[in-house]
Amino acid sequence: MRMFMFAAVISCFPISIWANGPQWVGTIDIDGVEMRCRPALNAESTGILKKGDTVHVVGSEGEFYSIKPPEGIVSFVHAIHLGKLEAGEKGRFNAVVSIESGTDVRAGESVRSRPLPVVTIRLPAGTIVEIVGDAVTDVQRNGTSTKWYPIIPPEGDVRWIPKTVVRKIAAVPPPPVIASKPSPETSGGKLPPASVEKTGLPSSLANHKLLPDAERAEQALDYHLALSIYNQIYEDLRKQSAESEALTIVYNRIVQSQSKIREAARPKPSTEGTLTSSNSSGKPLEGSIQKLPEPKLVTYGPGYLREVPNLYIEGVQAYKLIDDRGYVIIYAIPQRGVNLAEMTSVRDRVTLTGTIVKTPTLAAPYLSVERAKR
Repeated sequence: MRMFMFAAVISCFPISIWANGPQWVGTIDIDGVEMRCRPALNAESTGILKKGDTVHVVGSEGEFYSIKPPEGIVSFVHAIHLGKLEAGEKGRFNAVVSIESGTDVRAGESVRSRPLPVVTIRLPAGTIVEIVGDAVTDVQRNGTSTKWYPIIPPEGDVRWIPKTVVRKIAAVPPPPVIASKPSPETSGGKLPPASVEKTGLPSSLANHKLLPDAERAEQALDYHLALSIYNQIYEDLRKQSAESEALTIVYNRIVQSQSKIREAARPKPSTEGTLTSSNSSGKPLEGSIQKLPEPKLVTYGPGYLREVPNLYIEGVQAYKLIDDRGYVIIYAIPQRGVNLAEMTSVRDRVTLTGTIVKTPTLAAPYLSVERAKR
């Protein structure tokens, strides 16, 4: 019996979690679609989707898509592998994986279900998990019992659905990520030192042997070399099924290197006669000033505002506006005089108004917030 259970657990490890291309949102086309623990029709079911449900696709394997577990779907961790429970919001609890060897996460369906004998991901010691219900007892056939806590599925813990049952709606761009707050010491034309601060970088990226070479190439303004090295790092991390955050950071650095190469190849515009405006004939008048159009204001929301740890845009702490399902609507930074920190209540929905900013150093545009209201 023990040998059979061990084989069942091993066989349900995901083969390939993250897609090579961008993530996207889709809708289910038929009723009664079963989510599976792995990309196989005979794998254990972890819940039912109905026609019209929205899913967030993050990868693929064969004839199946991997999706982020929808709202209400849980995973389970062994109770004895967790430290002291700290009270959180709405009756939830936070706990840290305290066992030195880490702990397995098992697939589940709801807080009223039992953990399946299926390991979906493994969490290292020190990982914080969010407990969303009372511990449940899992009784084995040999009579032994263990207690498991239902948790919000951690990053990388996915479910699987057939490709034929989902229709694509829109792409989800990777978030703009900068690893750490820019240092003022790098201004004034001085190059930063070769040893770059790794604070906030995922361990798989911070420990990659090629990262120092890529960063030194950037500092020397050799963006062709930097691009080549970052492409190699991205491929290595993808093969290792590294954290999505690590892949996103490298992706953004690839985009930045490509933009710098294009910028260097672009002919410089002439600066002569820049102070001009138009008269009734449409011809510029020398010495006059051309009035630029006012930036267009756009509004996003309502949604819930959350601070993004270790993410700074233009040296300013960044935030994300998310919808009821937790999907990112837009990333944002406040303009001077706007306090977004006080708008991050768990219960209050907010609306953000400002201007969209696109920059070659980031993979997606962000909102420069002029005003925010609940």
